[in-house]
Amino acid sequence: MPDTDNPLKNLILTYKETFAEWLMGKRLRSVRTLTIELPASRQRSDLLFEAVSEDNDVGLLHIELQGKRSAAPMPWRMVDYMSRTARMNGDAAHRRAA
Repeated sequence: MPDTDNPLKNLILTYKETFAEWLMGKRLRSVRTLTIELPASRQRSDLLFEAVSEDNDVGLLHIELQGKRSAAPMPWRMVDYMSRTARMNGDAAHRRAA
């Protein structure tokens, strides 16, 4: 899916604040791109952001793009990504910004 994956990633990265607010359903103070190489694997997630809302709630927003030739079904890929991302980022998904 590189022919569509890269342009979609570039579009989302260019407008990450807008995409994050739309997907998370709230106004955000900041959105920061995080390291996306997940531990214990050379597999990389497509896009991972740390988003801080106006009331200082911090959340992780993971956007994964799937093509027709992707090996594993998306629900199973997301379970794997979620557990490895949580280990890598600790409690970042459920904390308040300093």
